[in-house]
Amino acid sequence: MVSVIVPIYKVEKYLRSCVDSILQQTFSDIEVILVDDGSPDGCGAICEEYAQKDKRVRVIHKENGGLSDARNAGLDVCRGDYIVFVDSDDCIHPQMIERLYNLLMKYQADMAICSFQDIDENEMPIYTKYDTQGKEYCFEKENIMNQLQSRNLLTVVAWNKIYKAQLFEKIRYPKGYIHEDEFVIHKLLHLCTRAVYTDERLYYYRKRGDSIMGNISIGKIKDIFIAYDDRIPFLEERHYGDIVTDTKLQLMHQVIKYYDLMEKRPDAKELSDYMRNRFAELYLQKEVQEALTAELKKEYGLFYKSPARYYAYVKKNKVCNRIKGRIKKVLKSIPGI
Repeated sequence: MVSVIVPIYKVEKYLRSCVDSILQQTFSDIEVILVDDGSPDGCGAICEEYAQKDKRVRVIHKENGGLSDARNAGLDVCRGDYIVFVDSDDCIHPQMIERLYNLLMKYQADMAICSFQDIDENEMPIYTKYDTQGKEYCFEKENIMNQLQSRNLLTVVAWNKIYKAQLFEKIRYPKGYIHEDEFVIHKLLHLCTRAVYTDERLYYYRKRGDSIMGNISIGKIKDIFIAYDDRIPFLEERHYGDIVTDTKLQLMHQVIKYYDLMEKRPDAKELSDYMRNRFAELYLQKEVQEALTAELKKEYGLFYKSPARYYAYVKKNKVCNRIKGRIKKVLKSIPGI
């Protein structure tokens, strides 16, 4: 049996669509655990309505504790041999569970991952860069953690996967963090002996402006760095070598991505100071220097000396590239050139 855990909070508009997509799965041996995380709208009543209609549905009503706490509540009571998470404002392909389950069986894997399709408020597709060709990739123990680097977005999230339930015997999601997935995924991957990935878009992720991930906040940025600083020593202690270095480079990239935004906010001075100091600390490490390409060494060296000069350099290059692009376009339109 597969346990499908759905954490629910203030999604009355989308909840029926989500639950319907789960109950309509071609793989029917499921239990659906709807975790009403103290939602102040009509979600609790909708959950009970589904429990009355379908015996596979179980409902948990609890005080609001956040996404991690809701997932953990589902994990504490689930009875399945396998686990799937679905966020309550999203939907899944009618064959998602069947296809991922079959991949687990085919490759004798501990985790199966699929690609996903962004959808808008009206469930219309939004362009995504991930091509779908029905390809399957199986990764053995020594290569599983590499997928956290090469397929970071697809790998890190909790909801586009099926897991063997035993992976969660000693693992729970940390309460109080926005980027809770990033605190857990490396621990799950470490326990896997084999993982499989398909590029089929079987999960439909709804883009909402009012979602937890829809707006940038100091807390959200801070959680990113806390997660990385949790992951790096975990990987170091287990001798993951180059993956540790790659993770450090990812952290440095996150600093560059968000530092300018945080540095301009007077209420984020402590965070921006941490970001710059952490970047400098990592930049000076021997293994990081050896891993940097010549171009990155130039750019990161500039940021290390002066973030302001770095952002000015990047802005100037973007303008120059736009101008070059326009010139090429004009030249192509001129006959004989």
